[in-house]
Amino acid sequence: MSDCTGYTGGVPAEQALPAMALAQAEFAAAITDGCGTITFVNDAFTRLTGYTPQDAIGASIEILRTVNYDDAFYDAIWQRLTSGERWSDRLSVGRKDGGAYRSRSFAAPILEPDGTIVGYSFFSRDTSDE
Repeated sequence: MSDCTGYTGGVPAEQALPAMALAQAEFAAAITDGCGTITFVNDAFTRLTGYTPQDAIGASIEILRTVNYDDAFYDAIWQRLTSGERWSDRLSVGRKDGGAYRSRSFAAPILEPDGTIVGYSFFSRDTSDE
């Protein structure tokens, strides 16, 4: 049985446990700032896309674009997100090697309590075998 005290290295559990869960999740996760610059990726992101944290952090989330979709498609996603709405769909996500994987992807704005957008979260699950 695990240690029920929730040891988190001195960080309060309500902060550390969600961060640990996100980092260890089986789905790809990327967090950006309000301009779409990547500030966090998890291990699954690296496995699925081939982009290491060193490659991705500081880059635009648009590194995941593929030639399968035109600018209007991506502009529509950003329009929803910057309007404070969530987005989800099945699509191809770009890999570092130029390939792509089929995914079920989700994106949402990260909001301050007053509704100000401070960043965006992107999640993707590989559905290539489905």
